[in-house]
Amino acid sequence: MPDFTCDLDHPAEPLRPIWTFCVGSGHARLALRADWQRQLTRARREIGFEHVRFHGLFADDMKTLVEHQNQLRYSCTPAARKRRSTSM
Repeated sequence: MPDFTCDLDHPAEPLRPIWTFCVGSGHARLALRADWQRQLTRARREIGFEHVRFHGLFADDMKTLVEHQNQLRYSCTPAARKRRSTSM
């Protein structure tokens, strides 16, 4: 476990609000929905965050593992195609 030290004599510094850096979402599949993308675009415009985190990127419903020429391969084509069609 890493050591943690705190210098109480050091002047205080303001913390960057975490919501300006990253917001959380649910399952990755939601990111393919147009209504979710519109809401995310609005939230980003109003809050100004940089990243979104979610789970399930490699879940079966995301179709990231596909069979191609009798071999299993990872493909982000559905997510990448949808992302390119909607810019934030």
